[in-house]
Amino acid sequence: MSDKKPATNKTWKKIKDSPFDSATELNQHIEKIKFEEWDRIIRANERHLALKSSDEGLGRIFSQGFKAKFKDKDDKTEHAVWVHLTEDDEVKIEIDSEFKSKDTNGTLEALVRSLSQSFVSGYMTTVGLKSDDSIPTDEKKKSKK
Repeated sequence: MSDKKPATNKTWKKIKDSPFDSATELNQHIEKIKFEEWDRIIRANERHLALKSSDEGLGRIFSQGFKAKFKDKDDKTEHAVWVHLTEDDEVKIEIDSEFKSKDTNGTLEALVRSLSQSFVSGYMTTVGLKSDDSIPTDEKKKSKK
């Protein structure tokens, strides 16, 4: 782009180092991005509602959540940490109070961090608010052909 106007003009300052030749081009690009992001949010909400209404498959994965279990000396299974989505769409983290009182080496903190990050990341990917490069998209399928 050539400097057609002096850099003292606010609009030209904005687009001087951009790939756009005019404020109109820049504004059109901004509006396109806003529309794409709004569309993405709407699609994510629709996916969320579909998952929430499903008692099978992925919907059940998020309502049942992720659990970390430990076996004690008597071979009983205890839930140390449970991360799940509530009916009110809140991420709930439940921690076994007995395990919490016995944890002295930070195992519980690591479990909470790991499970909650995995849960939220999986949920965001499922509804489409986070991309997962390991999931092939239509564009990736086309480029491989």
